[in-house]
Amino acid sequence: MAAVDSVSASQSARLRILHISEAYGGGIASAINDYALRTPEFEHVLLVAHRRGKVGIGEQLPGLTLHDLRTGLPAAIADIRRVARTAQIDVVHAHSSYAGLYARLALSPKRWPIVYSPHCFGFERTDVAAPVRAGLLGIERLLARRTSAFVVVGRRERQVAARVGHDVPTLTVPHVSPAVASTRRRRGEPFRIGVIGRLCAQKDPTFLRDLVLEVQRRYPRVKLMWNWLGDGERQSFLDLRAVGVEVSGWTSREEAMAAMEDLDLCLLTSAWEGFPFTVIEAATRQVPVLARSIPALSEEGFPNLCDGVETMADAIAEVATSQVRYERLDRNTREWLSRYEKASKAVDLASFYIDLASRTAQPHQHHHHHVPRLRAVAPVGTDPYGC
Repeated sequence: MAAVDSVSASQSARLRILHISEAYGGGIASAINDYALRTPEFEHVLLVAHRRGKVGIGEQLPGLTLHDLRTGLPAAIADIRRVARTAQIDVVHAHSSYAGLYARLALSPKRWPIVYSPHCFGFERTDVAAPVRAGLLGIERLLARRTSAFVVVGRRERQVAARVGHDVPTLTVPHVSPAVASTRRRRGEPFRIGVIGRLCAQKDPTFLRDLVLEVQRRYPRVKLMWNWLGDGERQSFLDLRAVGVEVSGWTSREEAMAAMEDLDLCLLTSAWEGFPFTVIEAATRQVPVLARSIPALSEEGFPNLCDGVETMADAIAEVATSQVRYERLDRNTREWLSRYEKASKAVDLASFYIDLASRTAQPHQHHHHHVPRLRAVAPVGTDPYGC
C-alpha cells in the first residue's frame, strides 16, 4: 500500500478527492481518469481493490496517491475510514454499487460529502428476476439518505437516479476520452468487427453469437472477421469461438485500445448500460460505431442504433460491402461525438466539488485548507447538460 505522504505546503490549498472503486478497470477507470483530468487543481486519491491489470494506474494518473481496498464489508469499511481520516479527504466519490455501499456505510455525509456514481444501477439488470431488482432498488433508496450528490453519465441515468433519490442533488457528466492520434487503417477486407468488454450478461455475448449466425446464414458471401476483446465467463468464450469469433482473453487497456484502432467497425451489444464508454473511446479513435438500441444510447440521440439481431445483420452487410454506407456511418458517428463532447465540456465538475466541500467543514480545514472560489458556482443539482 502506498504510504500516506505528509501534506506539503503546495498541497495545502487543494481539495482532496477520494475515489473508491471495488472493481477498478474498464469504464470505471476511464471515468475516474476523466474526472481527474477535468479537475487538475485538486488532489485525487485512489482507493481500489486489487484487480488484474491494476499495474499502470499511476501512469494513467500521474501524481495520484494510491491505496489498496481490501475485499469484504468489514475490511473495506475500515480501509475507507482510515484513508478518509489520514489523507485528510474533503470529498468522497464512490464508483459503482459495492463501493457505493461501502462508502455510505463507512462514513457520515455530515462529516464528508459523499458523491455516488452508480456506473449503471444494479436494479437496471435484465438478467435477474423482478423481486431481485425490486430489492436492489430498495437498498439504493435507503442508501440515498446517506448520499450528498449523484454524479451520473447521461440523461437516462439521471432519470433513473431521480427514482432512487428525487431530492438528491445530481450532476450529469458525460464521459470524454483524451484526444488520440489515430493511426488505424480504413475499411478493408476482410472487414474487421469488434466488441470490447467482459464476457458477462451485461455485455450480452449471446447477442453477438446470434448475430454472427444470422449474418452467416443470410450473407454467406460477405467476408467478415469477428473479434471480442476481453475475458470473462468460460461458457461464453466457448460459445463465441464455436461460431468463429476470435476472443482475445484478458488484455491491458493499452492493448485493447491498440486493437480497437485496427477495427473497421465497433459493435455495442450490451443489454443495459449506464452509458457505454466504449462508444466514446471508439469514436475518438475514428472507428465507426454500430450499437444495439438501449435507453442509455437512444436518450443521448446516438444515430447508429439497431433494434435487434436481424436489423443489425442487415446494417453490417450494408456497411461491409458499400463504401458509401460505411462513410455515412462514419460521418454519423463523428458528428454525434462532436455534439456530445461540446455538451460534456460545458459541465463544471470542479465547482460542483467545491460547493459540496464548502457545505461540510472538515476538522483539518481550519488549519491547512482554504477552498478557493475561483469561479461562480452553479447551484448543486443543476448542470447545462441534463436539467
